[in-house]
Amino acid sequence: MSARRRATSLLLLPLLGGGLACADRPSFRLVGHHPGENEGPLRRNEAITLLFDREVDPSSVGAESVRVERADGTPAAGRLEVEGRRVRFVPRPGRTGTWEDGGYGDSDRVAVVLAGFPGRGVLSASGRIPLGEAVRRELSLAPPPDGRPSARSFRDPVPGGPRLARPPAAGAGVFEVPAGAALALHFSEPLFPPIQEPVTLRFDDRDRTRVETSTELVQGERDAVLLVRPADGFREGTRYLLELRPEHLTDLVGSRFDGRGLPREYGVRVIPAAEGGS
Repeated sequence: MSARRRATSLLLLPLLGGGLACADRPSFRLVGHHPGENEGPLRRNEAITLLFDREVDPSSVGAESVRVERADGTPAAGRLEVEGRRVRFVPRPGRTGTWEDGGYGDSDRVAVVLAGFPGRGVLSASGRIPLGEAVRRELSLAPPPDGRPSARSFRDPVPGGPRLARPPAAGAGVFEVPAGAALALHFSEPLFPPIQEPVTLRFDDRDRTRVETSTELVQGERDAVLLVRPADGFREGTRYLLELRPEHLTDLVGSRFDGRGLPREYGVRVIPAAEGGS
């Protein structure tokens, strides 16, 4: 063998060795997602679940390595959860009937973008095994609800109609609220917004005069809180009567408030505001 050929062979050996090392590198890849391609569109309050072939390193999961984007490229609002081989994106609940302020906004599709090797901010498996390549998956979104509850637009997180999650003690039938604060009504699942006159508030006196009120809905993923405030605030020493209106309290798919076994009216007793409270 000539000196030139021998030198060329020696130069190739490290390159071949490096190639074999890359081929033997442990793999880490996306193997599925929910909803899948044959499972219909993603509903407006539905989480996206990503399934991998190895356990995911939670420290590698963040806004750079796992991105969920609306059609216009802006990030969807929500949070990421990691459990074993799964990563879930849970959208932020919406508070309007159009659901434009929910995690997916008014977009008609979203894209899941995963950072892979080579690159920065790469998603990794336990043992610092990087995702083998960048991944992009597009999911179509269910149509918006057009101002009405819709099983086509939303996933029902809790079957049946919404119920009071924290009713007054059995037999008492009276809510207590600090003076100047809002009365918080806790429900067992999200309610469909916006809510028109969900309650009727009256003074507990001979005339039972109706009290002008405002309400604010605070949505959770699996519950809701309705805040009720009289126009001039709850006044210490004053007693009120509260009536829930089932026809105006529905869940995301249209099931009405379930008031079985509950009184038609509740009392509201105003107690002194806690020191330093509102």
